[in-house]
Amino acid sequence: PGIEVKMLTPDQSTSDFSIDFKTSALERLPVVSLRSRAQKYCYAISGVLEKEDFDIVFINDMYLAFDAVRKLDLPVFVMLHDYNAITRRTEGRRSITLWFRRSMEKSVAQGASKVLTNSQYMKKLLISQYGCDTDQVGVLNLAFRDYSKLPFSIRKPDQDNLRIIFVKWNFNQGGLADLVAAIEQLTEFNISLTIVSQEEAVIRRRIPTLNSAEQNYEFVGPIQDHDQLMTLLSEHDILCIPSYNEALGVTLAEGLAMGLTVISSDVGGIPEVLDNGRFGHMVRPGDIKGLEVAIRSSLVDSPDIAKRKRAARSYIESHYSKSAMLKDLFAYFQ
Repeated sequence: PGIEVKMLTPDQSTSDFSIDFKTSALERLPVVSLRSRAQKYCYAISGVLEKEDFDIVFINDMYLAFDAVRKLDLPVFVMLHDYNAITRRTEGRRSITLWFRRSMEKSVAQGASKVLTNSQYMKKLLISQYGCDTDQVGVLNLAFRDYSKLPFSIRKPDQDNLRIIFVKWNFNQGGLADLVAAIEQLTEFNISLTIVSQEEAVIRRRIPTLNSAEQNYEFVGPIQDHDQLMTLLSEHDILCIPSYNEALGVTLAEGLAMGLTVISSDVGGIPEVLDNGRFGHMVRPGDIKGLEVAIRSSLVDSPDIAKRKRAARSYIESHYSKSAMLKDLFAYFQ
């Protein structure tokens, strides 16, 4: 109530609340031309502001806000997503590109009126590494989907047919090699691991131990369709992503909401999703023995497992709901 939102987007839209901004010049700009894209967006926003009055400009992309935070007279809010430079690490020639992106990101963060991000972990990084003021950064628990509509069931893991699933495009960052090493030590169990990531040949080349592995591994490649991924998750007992770094952990939240046993690491925003281990097992990154223990622990029949998994579902629904997200967002606007 009392808030009018107009969207400026490259996507075609039939909504009365959006301004259709679709030009061939914008679409032809390559993704790597971040500077040019930022200029285009700033120019387009300026054109809108000349025709109508607004109180706040909210740009849902740090890089596209590069010009806007300097040239626009209105307060500019920006959003720092999982895809960012502040949490990335690389070497060689790619480090130059990362340095450029990080410089842009830092400049935008320092110049924005408000920086919103998706975890307390990311907020601390923005303050410590980019020099943002504490009051300048806000945490917005993003509602990536309606978790209350996801199917929920409590499956009892079976050591004779234990189904584990790994979901992460960057399988190195996701700790897939560690998970494989842990599974190969659990020879007393019949384990199958479904890997939702890059193509099989790429993964086998980077993790050669898979070529002599004794357990069952299924490579399904990347999945773009969300419903297909949710169906796949529902067919497994354990979701295990022992990441080395993670801004939040959206797939972990989905696994909890569906009743899966979740095993991950204690880095980044993951403890926030798992409520500091209350709703899932957490190990240190690279702790293969810890992963073995966590997988074995999942097979122990606990009397309160059903209660704990229902509590996890309620936790995800309440913390990452659309209503909670909008309430927090409008509070920041006001």
